[in-house]
Amino acid sequence: MKFRCRICEQDLLEQASSCTCTYCGQEEEAEWSCPMGHYLCESCRTAGPDDLTERTCLHSEARNPLELAELLMRHPAFHAYGEEHHSLAAPVILAALRKQGVPGVTEEAIRLSIARLQGIPISVCGTRGDCGSAASAGTVISILRSATPLSDQERTEALRATAHTLLRIADRGGPRCCKQSVFEAIVCTWERLQDELQLAALPAHSCAFAGKLKDCKTTRCPYFG
Repeated sequence: MKFRCRICEQDLLEQASSCTCTYCGQEEEAEWSCPMGHYLCESCRTAGPDDLTERTCLHSEARNPLELAELLMRHPAFHAYGEEHHSLAAPVILAALRKQGVPGVTEEAIRLSIARLQGIPISVCGTRGDCGSAASAGTVISILRSATPLSDQERTEALRATAHTLLRIADRGGPRCCKQSVFEAIVCTWERLQDELQLAALPAHSCAFAGKLKDCKTTRCPYFG
């Protein structure tokens, strides 16, 4: 009997050992282990996407939000396409900023970002010209600026962050790709904050799902190959 790792798809080794969950950091005794060191605890294995995102972002030591987003999208709770991607970019950006030591980025801010992005329906990119990942970008700026509907400049900055990201996604063309939209939201937001927060530029990212998705844009996508 063989089982495969849900993260890297390599065959698991049948050997009892103490393993640390790749997502939340919890330690458990396991009978099977991944040769690459990946492990999913029982809680993360059965978690829904928002619960998994919160658990992972609160625990993660990652300083690169692109890598953190991709780790989450490798989990079975994230399908090839779907509304679970809408509330992904904001918390992974905030989690990375928190590890970079940015003041005011708290655990509560991460939870708040997930809560604010609930209820965006699937397929809104085609049905109403919207994108949950673009809203995720605006959510980050709103939280960092403490924006409200009555704010002046803070509200303007949040709107511009969403608009800029939505334009970037639109300019990529082609059919929807939730993975690409998440990456674009992260990159656009990081670029917007880079000078102000003295952040290092994000390294070029190669999508782990390239060529594997039904409607992959292949060489039309900047994250391909």
